[in-house]
Amino acid sequence: MKSPYKISQEIGVSPQAVYKKLTNEFINKFNNHMQRKEKGKYLLDEVAEKALKELFNQIVQPVQQENIEQIQQPLLNQLNSENMFLKARIEMLEQELKTERAHGRTQADKLSDLATRISELTHNNQILLGAEQSKSSPMLLLDGETTIVEKIPLKQILLQKIFGKS
Repeated sequence: MKSPYKISQEIGVSPQAVYKKLTNEFINKFNNHMQRKEKGKYLLDEVAEKALKELFNQIVQPVQQENIEQIQQPLLNQLNSENMFLKARIEMLEQELKTERAHGRTQADKLSDLATRISELTHNNQILLGAEQSKSSPMLLLDGETTIVEKIPLKQILLQKIFGKS
């Protein structure tokens, strides 16, 4: 007579798996071929042992290389298709990033140009304010002397400043 633990070692499964097979139906069917030691512990004779091993032979069958290949190939195909999808997605995202970077550089150039134009406008504004002030006070102090500045039309001053003509 053998314990379920010893039988589990012989057939290469866990003791828990053997105890799970010892259902009420199995115990009732092979009651004459089993001896109860204590609560939940049994000893099985050759007939019960053989019946228990046959239950596992129905479930546990050796895995053949052909079965592994049949399972592996669809998995490999699925992984390859996912891999290709992810590569395509990465390429698309890289292209989007390249476009966004180019757009960012364009915007930075435009901002730089606008800053330059604002600087020029500020400078021109200061010149115009100076011209307005000179209109309101015809006397300017140059080199410590008081002189009267002749009035030059504003349009002429602007044209001189813009086109650099004296």
